[in-house]
Amino acid sequence: MIRCLFALTLYALIAARTACADPIPFKADVAYGPHELQKIDIYKPEGKGPFPFVMDIHGGGWWNGDKKLSDSHVKRYTDAGIAVVGVNYRMLHAAHREGVYPPVQACLDDIKYALQFVRNHANEWDLDKNAVGLTGVSAGGFSALWLGLSDDMADPEATDPVLRESTRVLAIGVRDAQTSIDPIQMRDWVGPELKYGGHAFGMNEKDFEGFLAKRSKFEKYFPSMSPAELISSDDPAIFMKYKFSPDEKKKGGNFYVHSPSFGIEFKKLADSKGVECYVQHPDQDVHQYIDQYDFVLKKLIENKR
Repeated sequence: MIRCLFALTLYALIAARTACADPIPFKADVAYGPHELQKIDIYKPEGKGPFPFVMDIHGGGWWNGDKKLSDSHVKRYTDAGIAVVGVNYRMLHAAHREGVYPPVQACLDDIKYALQFVRNHANEWDLDKNAVGLTGVSAGGFSALWLGLSDDMADPEATDPVLRESTRVLAIGVRDAQTSIDPIQMRDWVGPELKYGGHAFGMNEKDFEGFLAKRSKFEKYFPSMSPAELISSDDPAIFMKYKFSPDEKKKGGNFYVHSPSFGIEFKKLADSKGVECYVQHPDQDVHQYIDQYDFVLKKLIENKR
């Protein structure tokens, strides 16, 4: 009896570990640049492509985070015939050391180049460079919006063939994303409790008043950096999910960083431009889509038909 119980317990542990096992990439830690963080992982479905792909941009306030993806996350896409690319990029620490200004530009430049890099290798990796979606969480969501809403940043005259590749995508799905980097607009949308944003420009992350006071120094970057200013009528469909309700009873600091107002107010701008845009939070469901991942998946499948 004891042996049987031990065997059952051991089997359960093995099964649990198997179920939680990390997915195995088709390509792991592929370097797209010289920095140790400029690397991607690629997960592919079984069979023959070319496969549409989703590039996932991790969050972490541009300070931390990793491209590692869960097995369930990857399986959700690969079961539908879609590849997944997890991307790491230089953080603000590296940008400060390298003298990049504003520091967040290093993060944004890296995800741009990573997308172009994958497109440049699409034939080699059996990927469809014309069927691409973006996903991201928090600061990664901001970065995904920046990349997907920017005008095409391909440079047809570039000596580097990677830089000749398009940066346009078919769909963007984000969670808890900030949608502006303008402190006046952010404060107007979210409220006076907001303290987030100045670190993108090298300021103390909690010194929002200083960020406001020095806004004139930074405002020249807003048109090319802030999703709220980048949105235009030719942009791809967007889905934004927020974990907090606008009427959340306990509004801690994390609420203001990930306020659903970022999505609600941004959607007004998208609607005014005629861009398909959805916002989901606990008080507002989007019945045709489960979440941001489901949204991008379905948009890529629709494109294949």
